[in-house]
Amino acid sequence: GPKIKILAQRVSRYQPLNQYEKNSNYSWLLMEAILNKWCSEVNVPVIIFTIPIYQYIERLASSNSYQARFRSFKNSGNVYVHDPLKDIHQFPQRELRKFRFEIDQHPTPLAHEVFANSLAKTIKNIEGFK
Repeated sequence: GPKIKILAQRVSRYQPLNQYEKNSNYSWLLMEAILNKWCSEVNVPVIIFTIPIYQYIERLASSNSYQARFRSFKNSGNVYVHDPLKDIHQFPQRELRKFRFEIDQHPTPLAHEVFANSLAKTIKNIEGFK
């Protein structure tokens, strides 16, 4: 059941997105190339909003790898990477399960509200959006 799955993920240090473990991973290199190409073709500020999966939200897995990849993402001064995980983790551990539905992994309205409030902070600090 779900409790066994959660326990197994914690004990095994399960990494759901292992393609972000190394900056030389082909999947990351492809993602980076796509983002670089896309961002180089626009003349307005771009926000890359990383939506954390439930394992990162509920602290079942380490988010360090994907965060490092996106922190290292470099482009023009018009590109901003926003990760809402810091704001999500302001909630007590016991409430983090409320960020996904009971029967699937999709974000709940609560998660969307926190995502939006988190993103609003970044938007307020971007000159082109004022």
